Amino acid sequence: MIAILGIDGDSTLHRWHVDAQAVEVRLEIQSEAPLRLASLDVAVPVAQLTSGDPALDVNLRVAMRADAYPYVRFHMRSADEVAAGLVVRGELTVAGVTRPVDLDVAVTATSRGLQFTGQESIHLRDYGVSPPVFLGVLRTSEDVTVRFQITHGGG
Repeated sequence: MIAILGIDGDSTLHRWHVDAQAVEVRLEIQSEAPLRLASLDVAVPVAQLTSGDPALDVNLRVAMRADAYPYVRFHMRSADEVAAGLVVRGELTVAGVTRPVDLDVAVTATSRGLQFTGQESIHLRDYGVSPPVFLGVLRTSEDVTVRFQITHGGG
């Protein structure tokens, strides 16, 4: 299984991006035709979110209260096949706050297996996260976009 996750945001100075250096995925496919997921759980260690800017990384971890809540988690409740792929309904937990989320997921058959891709806009304050402030002047946006790609199976 290969998983890639990134987060894009904005600030009063410039856009920023962080990549998850580790993504833990448990995905069980019940059937491929029609496509049915039996389960999907994703955990991302907050300490493994990196931007290439150590100051941004520290502020992000503080804002997300990584000491108390070391993982961002997604747990699938249900998934329905639609023309463009899947609608995956579940719960997203960020900084100890769990909220329902519906993800539109594109599904593509590749030589490496089934590839699941999508993105979701997240309002940080919905999860009790105050957007980081740098040097008292540089403010980050309250909204971020989470982009993900999971490749399952194949050769």
